[in-house]
Amino acid sequence: MNEQFDFRALLIKLQDSLSDDDRRRLHFLVGDVIPRQIRDDPSLSGTLNLLESLFDQQRINEQDFDYLIYAFGGLRCYDAVKRLKEHQRYHKRQHEDETILSESAKDDAQDKMSVINFSRVMSSDIPKAHESITIENKPVIINQQNSQNSSHVPEIPIKSEEKLLNVYLKNIKQMTKSRLTIFQLVLFILNIIDLILIKVGFLHGNGFGGDSFNDAEDCSLTFNDRLIGITASWSTDKLECVTFTYSNGKSKQHGRTIYPSVGHTYEFELNSNEYIDGVTVYTGIRWIVNRFKPNGTFLVVGLRFHTNQGRQSELFGSSNGTENDEYLPNHTLGYVRGQAFAYINALQFIWYKETSRTASAILPTY
Repeated sequence: MNEQFDFRALLIKLQDSLSDDDRRRLHFLVGDVIPRQIRDDPSLSGTLNLLESLFDQQRINEQDFDYLIYAFGGLRCYDAVKRLKEHQRYHKRQHEDETILSESAKDDAQDKMSVINFSRVMSSDIPKAHESITIENKPVIINQQNSQNSSHVPEIPIKSEEKLLNVYLKNIKQMTKSRLTIFQLVLFILNIIDLILIKVGFLHGNGFGGDSFNDAEDCSLTFNDRLIGITASWSTDKLECVTFTYSNGKSKQHGRTIYPSVGHTYEFELNSNEYIDGVTVYTGIRWIVNRFKPNGTFLVVGLRFHTNQGRQSELFGSSNGTENDEYLPNHTLGYVRGQAFAYINALQFIWYKETSRTASAILPTY
């Protein structure tokens, strides 16, 4: 089945979780973008017509349905929000897997061609090369007047030998590509103890917008490093940017860096034995300059951090959106990755057990 069929099937299933009051509220909420006759018909048939109208207006499609997630979030239909986000994450992973499989198939094809070419070289080029480097005795005329007095010197075509050597090196390099994959697998196994102690949080926001970032890579973090401070700037209804500062002296800012229109800036510093063990994230649609999302962009609009000492930061940004709490006792917030450009499109928190931190362990990134 295609992706659009799967998405429409999900929308039909979501109808079972909506009460009659939910339908009425949904029709009222989006009443300014649907025809009056659809808005006044909160039946199952009317709600399906509502969804079809959103399809026709290109407000939603099988790949972009942030508008619908935001609408259900506003209605507090959290089960519908959860199922839509799970569908979004599933198809994103599926696209990533297809890309990986495509690249893998391409590499396999290249490896097979390398083996074939190498075999051809071994079976055909080598004999020819050996023939070409056979020492030949050719007469060199010393005296044109006496052509009978001649001397014989060996002539060796070195260029053919160099060409053959280059062919060998090229094929060997291509054939060792699969060996590198095995080497990476060995490294993964050696770090498996560290990996099982890491927990990857939910992806909050829109994973398709902005530029990707990973603080572990950008700040060269290890398990011995810890988050010591967070600084955020925001306007009335959305985050502008957030900066994470780590104990190795490095920090990384995500979001707007040029011509900020911020109205508030706040810094939250951690004590020596304090760490983040929970985050409250608010997401929602905001109308920003984005020609790819004329109907609004799904963003991370607010953040609040909680610590093991019972403290919490000020609300960074706005609480006007869908609220999601991520809390892991006995774990500390290791680092952050996500998507950002002018605003925070998506955040994903990486957690690891406080007892697993060692001075020599390099923090695995993935």
